[in-house]
Amino acid sequence: MFSTTLLSKFEQLTFDKQKQVEAYMDKLLKSSEKKQIVNKPARFGDIKPGFGGAKGLFGEISDDFDEPLDCMKDYML
Repeated sequence: MFSTTLLSKFEQLTFDKQKQVEAYMDKLLKSSEKKQIVNKPARFGDIKPGFGGAKGLFGEISDDFDEPLDCMKDYML
């Protein structure tokens, strides 16, 4: 029922607006694919004991993770 209402509203739009909606839907689909890849749920049995057992569980860590923060420079020696 929801999809038929959405489709009827989509068909009432002009061609230019339909192209904008299509581009936005592609963007939404691409961002949801990224989230599924990065934030895949881990089960207890998936985690291997030892170093690196939870690799990829928390997503990506930036390269400058260990760098000092700019707001803390006044407190550093």
